[in-house]
Amino acid sequence: MSLSVRIRKRLAAFTLDVSFDVERADRVVALLGPSGCGKSVTLKCIAGVMRPDEGRIVLNGRTLFDSEAGVDLPPQSRRVGYLFQDSALFPTMDVLHNVMAGVREGGRAERRERARRELRAMRLDGAECLRPAQLSGGQRQRVAMARILASDPELILLDEPFSALDGYLRWQLELDLADDLRTFPGGAVLVTHDRDEVHRLAQDVCVIDRGQGEPLTSVHELFARPRTVAAALISGCKNVSRARVAGDHLLACDDWGVTLACADAPGPRVTHAGIRAHYLTAVPTEPAPAVPAPTGEKGTAPTPGARRQPHPVRGGARDRRHVQHHRDGADARWRAAALRVREGRVGRAWRRHPRDARHRAGLRDAAVRGNFGRRVRPCMTRLDATSPTCG
Repeated sequence: MSLSVRIRKRLAAFTLDVSFDVERADRVVALLGPSGCGKSVTLKCIAGVMRPDEGRIVLNGRTLFDSEAGVDLPPQSRRVGYLFQDSALFPTMDVLHNVMAGVREGGRAERRERARRELRAMRLDGAECLRPAQLSGGQRQRVAMARILASDPELILLDEPFSALDGYLRWQLELDLADDLRTFPGGAVLVTHDRDEVHRLAQDVCVIDRGQGEPLTSVHELFARPRTVAAALISGCKNVSRARVAGDHLLACDDWGVTLACADAPGPRVTHAGIRAHYLTAVPTEPAPAVPAPTGEKGTAPTPGARRQPHPVRGGARDRRHVQHHRDGADARWRAAALRVREGRVGRAWRRHPRDARHRAGLRDAAVRGNFGRRVRPCMTRLDATSPTCG
């Protein structure tokens, strides 16, 4: 399969100027660009739905359009399959007759058998009698693809076929479409503004920005070495700076205030530099200081009875006030408990065991002496015989 496209068409906002050549049948070409840049207009000019102002379109040696020679074949004579965004099925026909409408040759029985064969290949065996309104979005797209393949096209044009589908259904249809394009003997041109679809489905790409088409390049070359600022931005590069040549293999980036050392010598026409986020690696300038062990050498257990290191406070004054507030609250609860013991207002759980009298005596002595400092620790459940006295 060979395709040569050179067209110009004046539009309201800009003039469309696109040129590219495809020489291999196993290559899927993607027209990549933002919305409203002229991608779908290019596809319609190839299909014959729209007429360019000037230029030439040749498919497998057949001239589809030539403004100088006055050649402009109708869409039905170009042998080009067009998959629209909304599938464009006939709403008054069932699935079987929609696919039969695409079969070009043979009698009614032969066309019916060819349509059923294409539906089986699309896993739509039980949907022959359904209308398009009774199908899901993915099923309608598969019916439209079966109708295209039934017409034996030399070229398939895909105009954002997954834009109206949800994420899961889009992924399933992408897998099916990739298999169909792999077995299709002709070529395909895909229109999209999603660079992930370009990665998964296409081998070559032509970037279009405000009607101006760039030279055809491979998908790997687009993401590794984009030629223009528009190609860098549409491929996902977000870090772009104005740049100028500062010497051999040196590039001064004015917006970043740095000078980059390049592996390849930058050409004289370089105006911008771009860096993708995954190209950068964080490297520490100094080794991190070692944390000292609590006592003794590193890795040894602390000596029994040694003074413990205070637990670090996570924040500033706010966290310190938070800790002090809890300590003051504990002291206040401890004073209230000692006051209840001194006044004889003690709960039943404390009167149940005679051994708690010693603790009540200790609380009474603490209440008399006013010893409510850090040595006094609150016990919120109950005091038992093993707890130290408060003296």
